[in-house]
Amino acid sequence: MALAPSFATGQAPAPPAPAAATEPAPAAPPAAPATPAAIPIPEIIERSDALLAQLARHEAEIAADGTIDAMATSLTSIDEQLKRHSGDVEDLLDAGARVSALEPAERALNDLRSESQAVAEKLTSEATRLEAVLDELKLGRESWKLTRVEAAKSGAPQATLDRIDQTVNAMAEARGVLRQRRARVLELQEKASTDLTLANDAIARIDGFRHDFAGRMFQRDAPPIWRVDLGASARGDIVERFQTMLAAEWADSKLLLPQAAPRLVLQALLFLGLYLAFRTGQRRTEQWREEDPTLEAAALVFQSPVSAALLLALGLTIVIHPRVPYLGGLAVSLVALPAALHTLVPLVGDRLRPALYVVGSFFVVDRLRDIAAPAPEVEQTLLAVQLAIALLLLLALLRSGRIEGVHIPQEQLGRLRVLGWLVKALTLLVATALVATSLGFMQLARAIGGGSATVVYAGFGLLAIARAIDGFVAFLLRVQPLCGTRSVQRHRHAIEQRMRRVTEWLAWGLFAFATLRAFQLAKPAGHLLASVAQVELIPGAYELKVGDLALVAAILWGAYQLSRLVAFVLESDVYPRLQLERGLPYAISTLTRYALLVLGFFLAISSLGIDLSKVTLLAGALGVGIGFGLQNIVNNFVSGLILLFERPIQVGDIVQIHNLTGEVRRIGMRSSTLRTADGAEVIVPNGTLIQDTVTNWTLSDNSRRVEVAVGVAYGTEPQKVIAILRETADKKREVLKNPEPIALFVAFGDSSLNFVLRCWLVQAENWVTVRSELFVAVHDALRAAGIEVPFPQRDVHLTLDASAAAGLAQAGPGRSDRPAAAGADAVEPAASEPGAPPDGRSRA
Repeated sequence: MALAPSFATGQAPAPPAPAAATEPAPAAPPAAPATPAAIPIPEIIERSDALLAQLARHEAEIAADGTIDAMATSLTSIDEQLKRHSGDVEDLLDAGARVSALEPAERALNDLRSESQAVAEKLTSEATRLEAVLDELKLGRESWKLTRVEAAKSGAPQATLDRIDQTVNAMAEARGVLRQRRARVLELQEKASTDLTLANDAIARIDGFRHDFAGRMFQRDAPPIWRVDLGASARGDIVERFQTMLAAEWADSKLLLPQAAPRLVLQALLFLGLYLAFRTGQRRTEQWREEDPTLEAAALVFQSPVSAALLLALGLTIVIHPRVPYLGGLAVSLVALPAALHTLVPLVGDRLRPALYVVGSFFVVDRLRDIAAPAPEVEQTLLAVQLAIALLLLLALLRSGRIEGVHIPQEQLGRLRVLGWLVKALTLLVATALVATSLGFMQLARAIGGGSATVVYAGFGLLAIARAIDGFVAFLLRVQPLCGTRSVQRHRHAIEQRMRRVTEWLAWGLFAFATLRAFQLAKPAGHLLASVAQVELIPGAYELKVGDLALVAAILWGAYQLSRLVAFVLESDVYPRLQLERGLPYAISTLTRYALLVLGFFLAISSLGIDLSKVTLLAGALGVGIGFGLQNIVNNFVSGLILLFERPIQVGDIVQIHNLTGEVRRIGMRSSTLRTADGAEVIVPNGTLIQDTVTNWTLSDNSRRVEVAVGVAYGTEPQKVIAILRETADKKREVLKNPEPIALFVAFGDSSLNFVLRCWLVQAENWVTVRSELFVAVHDALRAAGIEVPFPQRDVHLTLDASAAAGLAQAGPGRSDRPAAAGADAVEPAASEPGAPPDGRSRA
């Protein structure tokens, strides 16, 4: 309830300001003067009218204000529920119930304590405001009394004095109304404080019971099982307990139903949507199996659409409904049980199907034991029977080899071995709990047996929910709009594997938490983690703790994963729909990753509580250090940015640096990677690519010119050779038609007429292969045309003296191929004519 003009001065409110786009915050009331001051006589009537109008408005606002009544109603409801739950806690503690039976009451008490604390804070704020208004009224009343005295001394008319008296009386009545309101607020504050005390006491008793639980585990708190008396009194306790609990839970449900009704509608709509999705998947399973044979697990989930949809909708109960009564949670669990069994049965096969039904039966028995907790004899008997049956079934399961006989994929054999070890450990725990129950150590039996059962229930429940989530993800990836995206079309299997891995990790995390809670280790583990997080690594003004370091690591990891996801979406779905220049998508993706990583870095620094404006000097010093000590790294980083912005070299280009030629595979922060034709990956600093001379064969386009040089025998028609060369090039589809191939007669060689074929290829990546194919095609075409391709030949002319000639003559014919005599005085090489014998022998 905002104040208008000051009660102390009675000044009229200022004229309203023009309406703005957004409603301004209400102005704070003006500060009251420290001492009362008389009002000038000419202003008495005006201020009196303003003050009386203000008091009338306040009286009307107080009469119409239902805030206090609403808070009173809320506190009455909280008080009733607190007394009921506190009584339940007393009964359970007196009966020595297990800790898990106290958890519903503890959750309710925590919620009620939070609600009571919120109401108490509102009441405190209202009491403070009322006190300020009363003080202002008191000061204003004194000012008007002083004005009455001054007006009487100055000889003011009686009408003016009557107006002053009327104003003073109105302020006195207003103070009376506000005092009554303040008294009611203070009364409600006392009630809220009492409720908080009641809630804190009950929660403290539960914490004390949990704290002393380990010390009581090895104390006998019940008779041996053979001395248990299941008389009429025990049965009567169960009936009375059930009736009392039913009445209390029904009362809680009626109070929570108005708040929970919209959430129930939302949950029903969620179930309907999930059912329609799984139903559609069931109809299209065969088609999807033909397209993707790896859809076998999801297809099994689609076989039970009602169960899968119900399991997922009920699994979100704890998220949709912050507070669920015990009977409500019991109903949810009993409804989810058949849905989970129906979902898991097709997945585990026939050999483990009986084990599922046994687990479901034990779950129902456990819920009955919770109801029978105030009757220790009945609870002990039920627990003993349950543990005995469980032990027999586990021994039969191990002996029959059902676990080893389960047919699962080869890559999951490791999980099967883990399951076998878990079954053996569970058998040992159940046997220990059975012995403890039989001897009367009920706390130990509840801790081991109840904890083991909870772990099994959590494992099967999380497994069923995980498989249902996998099926739902498979459905989403095969229907519009996701199936129309290029990322899903190209990487559907990889996305499914990644989502399945995420689901498994979440399931394992929840399973670990459920295991800790089952054995009453969740709070000690939480305290341990909190203690480790508070360990100081670097003490001082900017102390660094383990928890801060973990938060920084989590933020950096999240920024890295986000950068990868954004780059993946851009490359898969955005770039193919845009007409971008070659190399620009890679530059945008790289710069986007850098920007997200830098943003994550600053968020991580901010999470430490470090004011970046206070480390300017340190940043300057660090910059100088980087400039001198890391200038090469900085040079390469800046060069990488230049490569991304200017794009003289792009990913996929064929470049040549000195004697190194390769394809650019990556442009990184410090260096780039080139893959040579030999398969080697060469790391080249970015500074080298900017400073040195680089030949880029594919900067503007991928075409490249190649030359095929050939020589033909003298006497061949040059025009015929040119036509053959051009025709051969025109037949190759890799050769561009524009610019067209050119065949030239370039020289008269020693042994041949030399020609060259010059043509442009479509892609430069495979120019070596295409040039080799062109050589082969030219060779075949010349051979088919009867054109000879000569090879270099030499004629050696020997000048002999008379003795050497006589020696040759004496040798006779047929010996002219012997080496020349040592008397040869000159050897003169001469070019041979075309058609010389290919054996390389010279003619003298």
